[in-house]
Amino acid sequence: MKNPFSVPYTRVQLSFFAIILLAVVCGQIFCLATPARGTELSVPTLDVSAGKPFDIPLMVDKVEKLAGVKIVLHYDKTYLSFAKAAKTKKTSSLMHVVNDKTPGRLILVMAGPKGISGEKFALLMLTFKVRRPVKQKKRVEFKIDRVEMMNEKLKNIPCKIDPGSITLQP
Repeated sequence: MKNPFSVPYTRVQLSFFAIILLAVVCGQIFCLATPARGTELSVPTLDVSAGKPFDIPLMVDKVEKLAGVKIVLHYDKTYLSFAKAAKTKKTSSLMHVVNDKTPGRLILVMAGPKGISGEKFALLMLTFKVRRPVKQKKRVEFKIDRVEMMNEKLKNIPCKIDPGSITLQP
């Protein structure tokens, strides 16, 4: 029987074998065809009546083992004032902290020792009040500057942002 190591291999073949060996040793599976999709955080577009408090959900399309979140959100302080943030049934196991010291900006942080998984659910329900009446329809946008998400193993979860807006009705 011939020794398999005495067979001459090309550099390409040796490079390929080295990559496979590295993948096996590290316990990793490489996916060259499609990158990880991550998740999407969105704020829905709503119509609200001026003069009444309203809730707006921060929605996640799909996530697995989410254990930490940091969101920096800006809103129009001329027309809106922040009232409160409440966890949802799905996020009840996570603690949350809201920094609303600067009008027009919210820093929302959630964390827990065990991650949550799911599709199409609200992370938080944000309650706002309309500060001043409007005489005609007024569109007010939300801007999400920063989103950081981590899983149970403290690995980053890629996240896209879909900011929404509300239309204030007279």
